[in-house]
Parts: sequence; C-alpha cells; structure tokens
Amino acid sequence: MDRLPEEDSLFFQRLQDYVGDPLHLYGSVNRWDYFPQASDVDAAIFTSSMDSTVARALAFLQLPRTQIKEFHQTFSMRDQSVIHGRKLKHEAHPPFDLFIYHEKDRERVLENLRQSNQLPWFLVSLMFVLKSLYYRFHLIPKSWFVYCKNFLYYSYFNSTLRFYNKTMSNTVIL
Repeated sequence: MDRLPEEDSLFFQRLQDYVGDPLHLYGSVNRWDYFPQASDVDAAIFTSSMDSTVARALAFLQLPRTQIKEFHQTFSMRDQSVIHGRKLKHEAHPPFDLFIYHEKDRERVLENLRQSNQLPWFLVSLMFVLKSLYYRFHLIPKSWFVYCKNFLYYSYFNSTLRFYNKTMSNTVIL
C-alpha cells in the first residue's frame, strides 16, 4: 500500500480488518503507471465463506446487495478453466474494484495477480502514456481508453496481437 495516499491506505486497512480476510492490492497501484488521484485500485480477497465476506464488505461500505455482481473468469487462452467469484465496484473515494474469490482458487489467482504486478517495462510504459492521455490531458474518451487498455492486456496475456472485442474477454460479470 506504499503508493497509495495515506488516507486511502488507512481506508483499505480498515476494510481488511472489518472483513477479516487479507486484502491483496494488485495492478497499477503496484507499478509506476498508477495515477493517485485518477486510477482505481484493484483488490482481491480469498475466503472460505463467500456469503459472509460479501455481507461484511457491503456492511463496511454501506452499500446495498445489488452492488455485488457474480463473475466467471479465465486467465488466458492457454488455461480455460473457469474461476467463479463476486465483484464489488466502489465508485466513491477511493474508487476500487473488489474481487472476492473462493479460498480454493487462491494459488491460481495469486499467480495471475503476480503477473499483473510485474508487467514488462514496455507494457507499463504504454499504459503510462495511455493513462496520461486519458487522466492527465483528457485527450481521449473513456471508451478509447478502456478499449486500448483491454487490447494491450489481452494481447500480452494471450501472446497474440488482434483487435480486442468483448467476446474475447476473460471475465464475464453477470
């Protein structure tokens, strides 16, 4: 939580304490393409009691149950096994996506999170430029930003260079 502003770091610590399971922050918050006042934070929790963890997270954030979505996720074209979980999108400050996984999927998910934390310099550089265009200079619309970001990640994690569309997504949120 070193890259986070102190107030955000304390927020995530309180969330972790309240939920009772370790919170794993991943993605740009662990790389130099993180924009503190603009980037959202990606977080994961592993639990043996999905319903209880979801209820505690919603209670802490004072959100209705409708804020939780079910997701089905694969990590690459090579590994098509599906992981199921819940996702909560918190849009107030600090903005973050909380993915709640079953404990049995911990090792596979953590390996994927490690990969997203250790992207090669050229990909992080491209992400920094893309985020600068969107967050700092406001030169591209959100739809272009999301498309380009998804294209870069999909191409890297699947070792293929092709135009991205939603049917190629590795995560389906219901």
